Amino acid sequence: MTIATSLLFLAQTPSYIYQKELDAWRLSDSANPPKPGMVLFIGSSTFTNWKALDKAFPGKPVLNRAYGGSGLGNLIRDYKIFTAYRPKQIVVYCGENDLAGGKTPAHEVATNFKKFFGLVRRELPNSDILYCAMKPSPSRWHLRSKYIYGNQLIQEFLATQPRTDYVSCWDAMLGADGRPDPSIFGSDMLHMNAKGYSIWTHLLAGKLK
Repeated sequence: MTIATSLLFLAQTPSYIYQKELDAWRLSDSANPPKPGMVLFIGSSTFTNWKALDKAFPGKPVLNRAYGGSGLGNLIRDYKIFTAYRPKQIVVYCGENDLAGGKTPAHEVATNFKKFFGLVRRELPNSDILYCAMKPSPSRWHLRSKYIYGNQLIQEFLATQPRTDYVSCWDAMLGADGRPDPSIFGSDMLHMNAKGYSIWTHLLAGKLK
């Protein structure tokens, strides 16, 4: 299934919350078709807001297909869109919103990630999958134990799978007091600013294919 076909197929639900994003991707891909073999970033707003992603990793063919506010259920629904790009590596940041919603326990987040992983691996057995651990932030610091446990479960699962990697930003985002460093976040104390993304650039630079 081609990228355009995948996007068109999933465009049959006008009420879908991310239909606008899917339509924008389809138009962009029609005008400038991405070549197979890129590094595909998917997930929630931590990646959506990384506006300088292509400049952060010069020489790497990166493509950002993240949608703000998304959860693992969205990635599961839309997985054929992502696999249609035929990337050599998929970098995932997702799960934080699932836990912040208060209805999904950490073990269920890990289970949903495993489901998504299985769908992608079936379609792309030779592509690498890298999971970026859920980050600490001042506005969600009260959820830290859930994030730590969810990260742990996903890390343990990935350790049993080939062609995978796991990157944790947790310690690098904490200040001397052991809490999230507010200077690396925007005014909402949830999303990172350029200083925060520079930390992520450093952590991911040696992990991209």
